[in-house]
Amino acid sequence: MEFEQLTLTSEKVFLRPSTPADHPALKDLLNDQKTMAILKAYFKVETWTDELIAARYENYRNKQKLRELLDFVVIDRATDQLIGNCGFNHLEFEKRTSDFGIILHHSVWGKGISSECHRLCLDYGFQNLNFKSVSFVTDEANLRMQGFFTKVGIPLLSTNVKEKTRRYEVKRDSWPEVRSKLI
Repeated sequence: MEFEQLTLTSEKVFLRPSTPADHPALKDLLNDQKTMAILKAYFKVETWTDELIAARYENYRNKQKLRELLDFVVIDRATDQLIGNCGFNHLEFEKRTSDFGIILHHSVWGKGISSECHRLCLDYGFQNLNFKSVSFVTDEANLRMQGFFTKVGIPLLSTNVKEKTRRYEVKRDSWPEVRSKLI
């Protein structure tokens, strides 16, 4: 299946590629101060304009067609509202690895949405893309995400003191145990 047509569904969320119709909601998400508080340093954008949003997601769609990334918007099935963005960055098919990233609106934090997004995407990555491992980079100040990784058993791989980040990684052989904690 082509990446730009792929959808994944669970009880709480529906993941699909973004479309230009999603741009207003993505702009609101990326401009939400509480949601983006820890992530602003990564994007180096003070305010997301219509033009910046269009360029970002057009770039994502182009890279998706080239199979360089797999990016989804996160739709809350109960409300049919866009509540986030997640996916695989830096797909390395030869090495069978990728990074996974997620941004969820603060209103859904602690409600199991992150677990479902991680489970859906990592299932797809390990089963369909034959990944050997998936890594996650988070800011050292993002204690919520670090706690999530610890709770589900995704080990810390390294710390980058200069960039103030932490890298976690789940390998194919440990995925079933991690997955069992995401249900």
